[in-house]
Amino acid sequence: MVIMVIAMLVPLWVAIYTWSFGRWLKHRGSGYAFPAYLLAVLSLATSSVAIWRVLT
Repeated sequence: MVIMVIAMLVPLWVAIYTWSFGRWLKHRGSGYAFPAYLLAVLSLATSSVAIWRVLT
């Protein structure tokens, strides 16, 4: 389990960065904030499933 947490650090960092980018877009008044949020969630979920399948 510890290995999975360590392996998830980079995908989690990318998801946080993408989510922050979406917040910046929303603050700017751009209509592209939702796709950034969706990309952050989907990429984190995909990475989680892939890492889970590799490590188990």
